[in-house]
Amino acid sequence: MSGVGDAGRGRSGHDAGGRAAGSVRDAFATPELARHRVAARFRAHRLAREKRALARLVAELPPGPRLDLACGVGTMADVLGGAAPLVGVDGSPAMCAEARAVAAYRGVVVADATRLPFRDGAFVSAAVVRLLHHLDGAARRAVLAELARVVTARAVVSFFDAATLEAWRAARRRRARGSRHAIPLAELERDLVATGWRRGGISRKLGRLTEHVYVLAERA
Repeated sequence: MSGVGDAGRGRSGHDAGGRAAGSVRDAFATPELARHRVAARFRAHRLAREKRALARLVAELPPGPRLDLACGVGTMADVLGGAAPLVGVDGSPAMCAEARAVAAYRGVVVADATRLPFRDGAFVSAAVVRLLHHLDGAARRAVLAELARVVTARAVVSFFDAATLEAWRAARRRRARGSRHAIPLAELERDLVATGWRRGGISRKLGRLTEHVYVLAERA
């Protein structure tokens, strides 16, 4: 999955997120690179766990128009779509080109995560998967605030939980690279409150072993 926008480039690159923007963005610069990176990241067993964890919270989203922000190539579209009219947004044109072939989407747009091309309240719900861990605090809040502008009810967001074994093992490497940010759940909660959300339920893949965690956010 890739990033969003020219000024808010998450999973493929997010300038507001700091030093890693160029390298992350370059990794998704062409359709071939996009397919390679997604295939490497989502091995079959890992992808199945990801989708189960996401689906537990998607079941709590209300019906109506839904946004897949930082949609990448559409890896999670089958979980997010169904009865909900689904629109994908990503900052990588290569990723969007791939995602447009996914039947679950009503449309796929190249756009900036902090300046979405939609009216206020255009969507009832949303998902933001594998974006926030690329961003620093200011960039996370900018994305969450823009999400609150266009979503009226609930969203599922994912983040890297610092209080997990996987994050602990990766901490030294990430400090050197500066590419990803694992944060405490309390910090994400503060970000949500500051941008017009409150935290609901949590869905984990393998308890406290794995860092990628899904959180239900509700409009405050």
